[in-house]
Amino acid sequence: MSNEYELIPVDPIRKLEAEVEELKQYMKSLKGELKKERNIDPKILENSLQPLKRELENSFQPLKREVDAILMDKSLYQELVNTLIKSNIELQSKIAELVVSNNELNKEIKRLVDIFKEAAVSYMENYKKEAKKDKLGELDLLVKKLESIENVNVKMIESLERMNKLLEELKQVREEKKEQKRPMLPPPMPPRPIPPGYKL
Repeated sequence: MSNEYELIPVDPIRKLEAEVEELKQYMKSLKGELKKERNIDPKILENSLQPLKRELENSFQPLKREVDAILMDKSLYQELVNTLIKSNIELQSKIAELVVSNNELNKEIKRLVDIFKEAAVSYMENYKKEAKKDKLGELDLLVKKLESIENVNVKMIESLERMNKLLEELKQVREEKKEQKRPMLPPPMPPRPIPPGYKL
C-alpha cells in the first residue's frame, strides 16, 4: 500500500476496493502462518483478529464517506447540466416557433391590408360616380378615415417586423452563448491526510 493518497484519484472506488482486497489477503496469509506455527483454535484466532478488522474498517470509513460525497456531487452536477441543456433546447424551440408564427401573421396582415385597400378604392370610385356634389364633403371625410386606418395598419406591420427582427437577434445571441459555454469540471480535491490509526 502507498504511504500517501493521490491528490486527484482517478477512480476512488477502485482504489478503495484494491486497498481492502490487499488487506484481506494480508489477513488471510497472517492467519495461515499462525495456524502453521501454533495449534490454535480457529474461533480463538478469529476472535483475536476481530479488533484488527474493526480497526481497519474504522480507518476506511472516512475515505468511504469522502468517496460517496464525491460521487453524489458529481451526480448532482451532471443532473444540473442536463437540466440546463434541456431547458435551453426547449427555449430555442419555442423561439423558433414564435418566429415562424410571427412571419405568418405578418404575411396575413399584409394580405388583409391589400384587400382592404382594393375594396376601399373600388368603393370610393363607385361612390364618386353615383354621389351628388353636395355629398362630396362626406366622401372626402370617409377617404381621410380610410387613409387613417391604412396608416394604423402600416404602423402595426412595422411594429411586427421590428419584433420579428428582435426575436431573430435573440435567437442568434442564445446560439452564440451556447457555443461559448462548456461544462465546468468540479474543483480539484485537496490532498487527503492519512486516516488516524491507519497501519501499513
